[in-house]
Amino acid sequence: MFKISATGALTTLHAFCRYDFSPEAGLIQASDGNLYGTTSNDSVAFMGPARVGGSVFKVSPSGTLTVLHSFGFSSGDGDIPQSVLIQAGDGNFYGTTRFGGTKGRGTVYKMSPDGLLTVLYSFCSQSACSDGQYPDAGLVQGADGNLYGTTNQGGYGGWVADGAGTIFKITLDGRLTTLYKFCSVSNCPDGSEPLAGLTQGSDGNLYGMANLGGANQVGTVFKLTPAGVLTTLHSFLANLDGAHPVAALIQAKDGNF
Repeated sequence: MFKISATGALTTLHAFCRYDFSPEAGLIQASDGNLYGTTSNDSVAFMGPARVGGSVFKVSPSGTLTVLHSFGFSSGDGDIPQSVLIQAGDGNFYGTTRFGGTKGRGTVYKMSPDGLLTVLYSFCSQSACSDGQYPDAGLVQGADGNLYGTTNQGGYGGWVADGAGTIFKITLDGRLTTLYKFCSVSNCPDGSEPLAGLTQGSDGNLYGMANLGGANQVGTVFKLTPAGVLTTLHSFLANLDGAHPVAALIQAKDGNF
């Protein structure tokens, strides 16, 4: 973990080791001035034969690291957090784990600033995982106060064996609504298996990208209304304009994404 000045002077704040390695997501600076992030594999709490599947940590601006929570396969609290945390308007942190939970298919969790973690939702709680499974991306808090995100698989399942992913809304107390199920028609022209999170545009709609599907089967850019109506804005063309997008969009000051 490092900081770098605008002129390029780099300072290492923390060097991860074999017991707390693999931070795959970026950091956020919380309202208390500290930095918060996740590791996706064993944390500093690893002891003996127990496998710990990642951690949530806090780092002071001077580099003092504190592990706030360690995930584990057997505890049902989730496993392998790969996404950036968000701090919601209530002051708590929210994130996803790709695996773990009661069904082993991923979770949405809430964590207080002092490290008290609560699983808000375990995916694949509905028949045939119609609510989605394996969320890879983080969450975004909408203007309505709810959280929005994507799952990489699950959902419809009619055209893709494990389902092609979903877009969901979840309240801060854990009530989940599936807004859209990808690959709702043959050949997935609407996109498939999103790895990226969502962005709420200035128009109130949600914008994102699917890793697969579209007219050329290499990914899409889409818009979703609050009512769950999806419009494919662009289908990638591989060698002509890119393929398989994995990161979230941003909306710039000119209004474009």
